[in-house]
Amino acid sequence: MLVHATLRHDVDNCPGFDPDLRARAMEAYPKIDEVAAKFGVTIRDLYNAAPDHVEYIVVETPDNMSLAMFLGEALPYKVDYETHVVADRAMMRELASRMMP
Repeated sequence: MLVHATLRHDVDNCPGFDPDLRARAMEAYPKIDEVAAKFGVTIRDLYNAAPDHVEYIVVETPDNMSLAMFLGEALPYKVDYETHVVADRAMMRELASRMMP
C-alpha cells in the first residue's frame, strides 16, 4: 500500500539543536533505504520541512506494522507520526480507466 506519513518531533528532540542527535541523524540518513528494505518498505520520497520540526515521507509498505518498525529503526530521534493510505496519479489513472463506460 502507498502511505503518506507526517513525522513530527519537538524542539527538545531536534537534530537541528542537539549536536549529538545531529551527528546520529547524519549517520543514519545514508542508510535509510537499507533499513526500509529490511522491513519491505520502499521510500518514494522524503521531505524535510525545517524549521517546523516536521518531515513528510511517502512509502510503499506491506502494512502499517512494517512502516512502524522501519520508522522506529531508521530515525535516531523520537517522532510522532500520522499516516494516510494514498493513491498516486498512476493509481488514479488506472482507477479512472476501469470506471469509464
